[in-house]
Amino acid sequence: MRLFWQIWDTTGQERFNSLGAAFYRGADCCVLVYDVNAHNTFDTLNNWHDEFIKQADLNDHEAFPFVLLGNKVDVDGGNSRKVTEKKAREWCASRGNLPYFCLIDTCVLIFLSLAYIQVGGYWFPLV
Repeated sequence: MRLFWQIWDTTGQERFNSLGAAFYRGADCCVLVYDVNAHNTFDTLNNWHDEFIKQADLNDHEAFPFVLLGNKVDVDGGNSRKVTEKKAREWCASRGNLPYFCLIDTCVLIFLSLAYIQVGGYWFPLV
């Protein structure tokens, strides 16, 4: 089996909002990533989620696979964490029970894990 991944990373910058339709249309999954040590990155999740739904022109946004990733949990031994896992899970529940994972700071692990998910067709914790 071959997987073809095309990943568009807007790095959370609002200047890319106007390009959303071009980036998002035809997507098979949306991975929302925030820094657990920077509350402002968590605070913008509603906007990113809503904009993706609007600009991707989804037929059924409730069935579309979104994933929330809490990143950089290893920074400062976890002492700098501003967004609790409970708060992140509550946000996921409010958005239709999205899968939630916490990860260390490497993006390689994120995408390797997503590839395993794609191949296996199941979700598993990445912690």
